[in-house]
Amino acid sequence: MRKYFIVVVLLASFQVGAAPEKKPEAIQVDSLKILDSDVKIPFRYPGVVESQVQGKLVSETQGIVTKVRKRLGERVRKNEIIFYVKNYQVGLNYNSYGVRAPVAGIVSHLDIEVGQALKPGQVVGEVIRPGQLKIIVQIPASDLPDINNKSEAFFETANRKIKLKVRGISPVVNSMTGTAEAELIPESGDENSKVLRPGLVGKVHLFSDSRKIISIPPKALVSIGSRYYVRLIGDDNLIKVQEVKIGRLLGAQQVIESGLTADDEIVLRSMDHLKDGDLVKRRKKDIKKTL
Repeated sequence: MRKYFIVVVLLASFQVGAAPEKKPEAIQVDSLKILDSDVKIPFRYPGVVESQVQGKLVSETQGIVTKVRKRLGERVRKNEIIFYVKNYQVGLNYNSYGVRAPVAGIVSHLDIEVGQALKPGQVVGEVIRPGQLKIIVQIPASDLPDINNKSEAFFETANRKIKLKVRGISPVVNSMTGTAEAELIPESGDENSKVLRPGLVGKVHLFSDSRKIISIPPKALVSIGSRYYVRLIGDDNLIKVQEVKIGRLLGAQQVIESGLTADDEIVLRSMDHLKDGDLVKRRKKDIKKTL
C-alpha cells in the first residue's frame, strides 16, 4: 500500500507542475475593407476614319482608257462621267463607254491613265463625301456585353478629343479575329470634328453603363498556378483563404468577378505566411471604394 501511495503522489505532483498551453501569437497584417461603388468600365480600341458615302469607280467593259475628264480631288456630281473606255476588238466598232460617278462627292482615288487597258469589273477609283464621316472599330467578343448604342464614346487624335455616338454594332463575330465591327459618328456641333479626315487613325474610347463592381489592389492577390486567392479576415480575426475569379485591370485596380462581396475584409500585406485558421492582428486598416 505504501508503494502505491508514493506513485500517486508523484504523478499528482507532476501534473500540478505542468507548463500552461501557449496561445498562438497573432500575425501582424495590413488589411483592406472594401466598399462597392458605381463604375463605368472604360474600353479603348484603335479606330479608322472613313467616309460614310463611298462609291467605287468600275469599268463594266474591257477596253482602253481614251479620255479622263476628272482627276484626284475634284468634286463630281452623281452620274457625271469620270473617264471613257473604248473596246477595240477586231472587226467591231464600239462607241466609247463613259464610267460615271455612282455618288456625288470628291474623287479620293483614281488609278488610270489614257491608254491603260481595263478588264470588265475592274475597280480603278473611288468617290467619297469627306464631310460625312464615320469611325470603324473592332470590338472583342468578350467586351460586347458591356457596350451598346447608348455607350459614351470619344475619338482621340492629334491631342484632340471628338465626342462620338455609337451608330451600330454588328451582331456577327469574325471567326478569324474574334471581334465584331462597330460604327461610330461624330456628335453634331463638335468643332474638334473638323480635324477628321478619311484614313486618319486614332484611339476610340468607349464606356460601359454604370454598374457596381468589386476591385482590389493586385498586391492583395495570391496566385498558385492559374488560380488566384485572397486572405479573408473573419469576425474572429482568423484567416480564411478564399479563391476568386479575376477580371480586367482598371488602372491600378484588379476587378474581381466572383469570390468577394462588399464589406469583406482582406489582407493587403502580412509579416508572415498566412494559412487557413491563422490568427491576425491589424497593424493598419484601410477602407477603400472599389474604384
